[in-house]
Amino acid sequence: MATDSTTAIRIRGERSLSPRERRRRARKSIGWLKLPMGIVYAFLYLPILVVVIMSFNASKNLFVWRGFSSIGTARSSATPR
Repeated sequence: MATDSTTAIRIRGERSLSPRERRRRARKSIGWLKLPMGIVYAFLYLPILVVVIMSFNASKNLFVWRGFSSIGTARSSATPR
């Protein structure tokens, strides 16, 4: 059976679909990926965010928040190489 470029795609014997309907169905078909991808991104980026936030902790103990401080950042930038 020969097809030409003007033939519309048929899904499971349905009538031919418009390009708009095909795009809508394509977006709907990948909607289930949003939750797993959100979990993966959170798994990857939350530890980086925690390290950045905790780098400004004034306490020497990582688990005790003593306030905001940039002394460590200033000390590391002033260290001669």
